[in-house]
Amino acid sequence: MKYLIIIITLFLFACKEQQKGLSDKAKLDRLVQEYWIRELRTGRSVKVTAGKSPLPEKLYAGTRDEFKDDSVFFSGLLQQLNNIQTSALSPSSLVDYDLLRWVAEMRLEATRYYPVTFPYVTPYASNLSNVDLIFKQATFDTKENVEQYLKLLDQYNEVQKSNLAKMRSMQESGIRLARPEIELTLGLVKTFQVKPTEHGYFPKTGRLQKLDSNVQKDFQERAARILSQKIIPYHDSLAVFLGGTYRDKASDTVGLGQYPGGKEYYRYLVKWHTTTDLTPEAIHEIGKKQVAEIYRKLDSIRAATHFKGDMKLFYKFLQKDKRFLATTPDEVGERLKKPLRRMDTAIYRLISLKPKAGYDVRRLPRAL
Repeated sequence: MKYLIIIITLFLFACKEQQKGLSDKAKLDRLVQEYWIRELRTGRSVKVTAGKSPLPEKLYAGTRDEFKDDSVFFSGLLQQLNNIQTSALSPSSLVDYDLLRWVAEMRLEATRYYPVTFPYVTPYASNLSNVDLIFKQATFDTKENVEQYLKLLDQYNEVQKSNLAKMRSMQESGIRLARPEIELTLGLVKTFQVKPTEHGYFPKTGRLQKLDSNVQKDFQERAARILSQKIIPYHDSLAVFLGGTYRDKASDTVGLGQYPGGKEYYRYLVKWHTTTDLTPEAIHEIGKKQVAEIYRKLDSIRAATHFKGDMKLFYKFLQKDKRFLATTPDEVGERLKKPLRRMDTAIYRLISLKPKAGYDVRRLPRAL
């Protein structure tokens, strides 16, 4: 603890010296950039520009050391934010300040919950990991891209080992995935137990068109070797671990509340994902009221159309009647865009500061 305090103190002193003479806006802009660069460098965030995604220096594994690094960084970031005079900031800069402070506070609080934070192995949690996005969005314009990809692919095996070690450590504390989650996870792992060339992280030829044919061949051979010798065998090891005594001793009850500190962690996650101070109970009540309101509106539509039958039959009617079903890809796209256009109208009326980047709904290439 003593060394942690010393590190934070030195970090803050160095930053304070560097920021002398800077305006409050310049200080804030610098902190925003430092935060964003760190996110990209450590693999916590992924940047995609014009279809290209730069590879990070490393992959995020969620280790204890990374949690400690987060604690140091976000503690220091909050201290520096405290030195900015918010009264000197413009309205747009004040939005940046409030957002950065909120993120720093939340990320610092997250470091308290390492003991009850599961690795990204379940189907729903794996989507939260940037690893999948990093490997599948990577572009290969140069040989340097190839070498970095192979380096990260090799590093991914270390992430896998870290995940399994964390699962074993949590098990010793009586914290296991619930049995229903284990079954889902085993189903996901099975999809990874394939030939190296069929694995999602194998660089397919279609992604390598800018590389020399010899470089392509060497790249694919080396990637296949890492997948077959390291990554795929880990999938097998994880399946054996989860399907053994781990599953036998697991609970049928699903939810963080059953674990030590789990209720507090769940409340933290609710705040993180909703950006509100509402309790889980309050949000649940909102959801119940909204479902009841949707049901009431649907029932009024059923009555207005003189549909003969109850709501259950009305649901089936809506799901099968061709008038309500899209028949072409273009029609699917148009139906997705329609609520977006309504949303845009409301957003532009309420928010004066508009983002430079636009968005759209487009059909994926047939190959995907």
